Amino acid sequence: MATEMEEKARREADMDKTRQLILSTCTALGGFEDRITSTGDVQKVYLVGDEALPCLKDLKRIIRVDEVWARQVLIDLNVLETDLIPIILTHKRLNTPIAERFVLACLEIIVPMTWPMPKLMAPDIHPDDQKTFRNMEASYRKMKHQLLEKGIFEAALKICVKALQIPFRERSTRDEAVIRLMIYFWRNLTAISDPLASTMASGEKIYESALQELLFTRLFESRVMELILTIASNTGTTDSTEWNTVLLEILFNLLEHTSAKAAYDATGEETPSSEMSGRLSAMLSSEKKVKKFSAEPAPSRHNRFGGSYMVQGWDGKKHVAMRQNAGYAKLDTIFSVQEKNLAGVKRKQLEETGAHPGYQGGRALLYLKQFSQSFMESCFNPFFSSLFKSMQREDKLILETDHHRYYFTKCWFLEFITYEIHAATVAYHEREEERRRKAKDTLILPSRQQPAQESLILPNRANNATSRTNANETQSPASSPQPGQASEDQEEDRLRFDYDLVANVIDLTVLGACMRRIRVCLDGKQWLDVQLTADCLRQMLIIVNGMANSATPEYREVADYIQSNLYHEQSTLDIFPDLFRTYKSQSFGYLEVVIKLNHVILKLLERFSKQHKVMFVRKKRRIRAKKNKAAAAHEDMADADQGMQQPDTVVIDSGDEDEEDERELNLAYREHIFAFETFEKRFVNYECVRVCCELLECYQTLKPESLHCITSLFHRLMVKRKAEHLFWKLPVLELFNRILQDKTRLAKSAALTNLYQFITFVTRQFFKKANLYPLLFVEVFFKVEPCKLPTQPAKSSLTSSAVDPIRIDDDE
Repeated sequence: MATEMEEKARREADMDKTRQLILSTCTALGGFEDRITSTGDVQKVYLVGDEALPCLKDLKRIIRVDEVWARQVLIDLNVLETDLIPIILTHKRLNTPIAERFVLACLEIIVPMTWPMPKLMAPDIHPDDQKTFRNMEASYRKMKHQLLEKGIFEAALKICVKALQIPFRERSTRDEAVIRLMIYFWRNLTAISDPLASTMASGEKIYESALQELLFTRLFESRVMELILTIASNTGTTDSTEWNTVLLEILFNLLEHTSAKAAYDATGEETPSSEMSGRLSAMLSSEKKVKKFSAEPAPSRHNRFGGSYMVQGWDGKKHVAMRQNAGYAKLDTIFSVQEKNLAGVKRKQLEETGAHPGYQGGRALLYLKQFSQSFMESCFNPFFSSLFKSMQREDKLILETDHHRYYFTKCWFLEFITYEIHAATVAYHEREEERRRKAKDTLILPSRQQPAQESLILPNRANNATSRTNANETQSPASSPQPGQASEDQEEDRLRFDYDLVANVIDLTVLGACMRRIRVCLDGKQWLDVQLTADCLRQMLIIVNGMANSATPEYREVADYIQSNLYHEQSTLDIFPDLFRTYKSQSFGYLEVVIKLNHVILKLLERFSKQHKVMFVRKKRRIRAKKNKAAAAHEDMADADQGMQQPDTVVIDSGDEDEEDERELNLAYREHIFAFETFEKRFVNYECVRVCCELLECYQTLKPESLHCITSLFHRLMVKRKAEHLFWKLPVLELFNRILQDKTRLAKSAALTNLYQFITFVTRQFFKKANLYPLLFVEVFFKVEPCKLPTQPAKSSLTSSAVDPIRIDDDE
């Protein structure tokens, strides 16, 4: 005990000594002094001390000894605002080696000060350290705001560009360290997260929640983003490969909370007052709708008796409500969240992506759009190809967190290029239609030398070709345009965004690696990685679908090749039903991605199977060792009783076969004819409907795209697969009833209209069947197979009518 106390006292003494040393060193850096300008005004000017450069080096040595405590002391002393930033701004305009050394020395201290907090300091740490964590977050945001001052990024960029201009083989170790230091400086700033701020928060809180947007604006205006584009476009070379992961982290931090659709729709124009008024009105109306949904009926003085109701869900959980009106009230208004479910709710909130608000300013969104367009044109293929190769060879620079950053960032840019390609295609078709209309409306004047109507002119076959040639030459230019006559600007606009920009990523090898990543994360229960990877796979499949529908034959051939090989593996197709089967309590973002991905794959696979009448799928054979003949015969009889659903089995005689033949048989596969109806039947189960209904519970705030995917899956099960019994259950019917009751309070959209039509169809079919089979009202409480109504035998002749009906039923 005494030893621990002595160790603690010695540690405190060392920390106090370090603090005094840092304080004395920072005092010698310099300070502000009042100076009188030529106009007679008093201005504060920072004067650098005589020993400022050695003091900065001393601070660097102190940080190396104890980084955590030195960082805390420097933050408490506010050295960044009082000394480091003024020193940088003082020397930024000087083109001397001394000024460069001052700026570089300051950045060598700023980078450790803004280094991302370790994983141990997370929101789920011990309650005693929560206050320390919040103070550190506030200090980091304060430093981020201070470093946004104009001139700091320009000074750092100047030093970095000077080192990059040196050829790779001629760079020294110092030059490489300078480049790495500058990249980490910008990485640290983008890694500082912004706080969540509601509309009722203070102005300071709202300003802090938009620091990432201000940071991106400063990075773009100071031309730092151009440097990032230059490095990313050269990632295939030797001198840029080591910075791939850092650039990936920068892009991930900048794009994490902003949608690609918002960047694509950016125009850069200021929002007019009328549009702002419309937004405010929409927000007020949505707030009123939320209040209507959340309002509960107030109790009256006639509630003299109590009530206790217990409802057991499909997942086996029991919910108890001690209320009198629980027998006829809505289920979502009587069940409160219990304490044992708070951990699950917290985990769902942590796993959600995009919880922070994205970029709101028109200028930041316009800058993001311009950056994304330049990135797609010059950086997308080499950057993500280099990262993929590093992941394939398991490079030591690739961490586990880099995988979900890779798939998220790639999905973001793929979604952005999808919008750009669609817009370019629509504009091209509009120009072609306008050109045809102008050519059709052009008046062609006849030649003045016309023969007399009375004279008969016989055609000359020898001069027939020459006459046609002359006639074509004398046509109007509008009616027969020359190949080079089209506008070059229009041709460039048409070819600016095309599928060639993503050719290296939309590859069969990349798709296969993505599928394997989903399988590995599913087995390891890494749900966030499954969500991001599945969303990236969905976006790649959308690109493949666009290539299949393209007018270019080369794109159609590539899409056909990718789909034919992708659907050839049975293990690939097994992943999609497993995503439904493994869902338990993941986030709603995960659930939304799963439903969208299955909607896309079913659409693509159905269309591809219709285009190809015969498809083959490769299944892996099941291998088992051969036992004695009696046991083998018994197993064969058991397999025959189970039916033809089991995969083919290869029997190996371990005593007769050698090791080489056994290894070849273990890798044996067999091809089967693929039937889309068989694959579609794998979704005909209660789990698929239950998972979709869990997401449909949020129908008040659900996006139209998600509603469309759910309705499409329901229609596929109900109409195409004739699995109406899956919807004739109490939880599903109760949810449909709530949606119809809130029909007048929900916003009108095409997706909701289709959902209303489907619900009406389901309920009508249910009551039609219930009139014929009244026990259906009992079966809604249980998971049973579809009921089969007794059918009367047809009386085809007099002899059949004389037969005893009981005997006929027995024979049947």
